[in-house]
This record gives sequence, structure tokens and C-alpha cells, in this order.
Amino acid sequence: MKKNLLLLSTLVFLVLSCCHVQKPNQSLQEFTEKFPTANVQLRGHLILFGDYKGDLSKLTYDNYISLLKQNEQPSTKGVEEIVEHADQHYFKAEKNTFLIVIYSKMLNAVIFDNATTTFCDSIKTLKKNESVPALSGFIREPK
Repeated sequence: MKKNLLLLSTLVFLVLSCCHVQKPNQSLQEFTEKFPTANVQLRGHLILFGDYKGDLSKLTYDNYISLLKQNEQPSTKGVEEIVEHADQHYFKAEKNTFLIVIYSKMLNAVIFDNATTTFCDSIKTLKKNESVPALSGFIREPK
């Protein structure tokens, strides 16, 4: 009886600890699926309409956050909140696109997205006690 109780307790502990470990990874996965979608949709909208029509080079981070919030879709719900509350960010606007790198302590990752694609260009999950690298280093200049 004691063996069964010990075995059952161990099994419950392992299942609960696995669930706890997977939650941040699941949050990161969900975010990295929604983040580039939100950015490419926003880029498309800005290129065609509004103050930035045809030239995104004057887009600022603050305006980006505001526009991200205004243009939120059900498929991108929650992206703006995570980006706005990121612990660090680096934003660069160019004529035809914008590039954003964020570090989120909650997600334990640095995420880079160029708004011309529907996937994250770079994702770096930090190891325990690893310092956050320079975010500007994630931006790859076109060749």
C-alpha cells in the first residue's frame, strides 16, 4: 500500500511539474505565432492607408504600439499587451517595413520580427542566469 501511494505521489508530482514547465513554452509558442501575423497585417495596412502610406520610415515605437492596439484582430489578441509590457525593446522603421526586437522576462525570450514575413525571424530563449544580449544585434541588415 505504501509503495502504491509513493508511486502515485511521484507520478502526480511529475505530471504537475511537466505542466508547469510547458506553460511558459506554450505561451512563447502562441505569442511567436501571433506576433508576426499582427506585424505583417499592420504593415500592409500602413503601406496602403493612413499617415504612413507608402513610407513607414517615420513610424515610431509609440505610434506602433497605438496602431497595434487599434488594429487588433481576434487572431492577434494579446500581442499588443505583451509587446507594450516587454522588459526591453528595439524598434527600427524603414521605408517599406519595420523591425522590432523585444525581450520579455515573462516569456524568457528575445524575439525579433521583420514585418515583411509571417514568421518570427529570430527567437532566443535565455538560459538560467544568462544576461540579455543587445537587442540591436538581432537586426540583420539586407545584403
